Amino acid sequence: MQRTSSALAPTAENATRIAEGMVRHAVVRRRLHLDYTSQSLRLVDRMIEAMRWQGPSVEVIAPTLTALGCYIGEVLVRQGGGAWVDFGPVDWQRFRQPMGVRMPDGQLWNPVGKAFKRFENGPTDSLVDFCFRATGRWH
Repeated sequence: MQRTSSALAPTAENATRIAEGMVRHAVVRRRLHLDYTSQSLRLVDRMIEAMRWQGPSVEVIAPTLTALGCYIGEVLVRQGGGAWVDFGPVDWQRFRQPMGVRMPDGQLWNPVGKAFKRFENGPTDSLVDFCFRATGRWH
């Protein structure tokens, strides 16, 4: 997968636009259909797995993983009723990311960090399972 970058800083305010940019990139460059459903995360799992096999360093593909993480978070927002939030200092220490998703039950989730973990750890960090844990249901 070609590197995807965004001029937008990874913040709660920009997360949706970053995700939308990833969707446009996937449709135009890769002819992939990302529709913000939990099932589309199977495709994102495969995209990240393909990147793992290509062997780039995390630093090289960090912008792409951040954009994919924003897409994952947007699935939580659209399917599970979550809301993007900027992390304060305590949550930043916990998650090592600038923003995440707060679900209706008040729990915080770190979809950008999950994209990085999926790349680093492989299929054991399934994005579909992550969505199920965050929302409590399949969509």
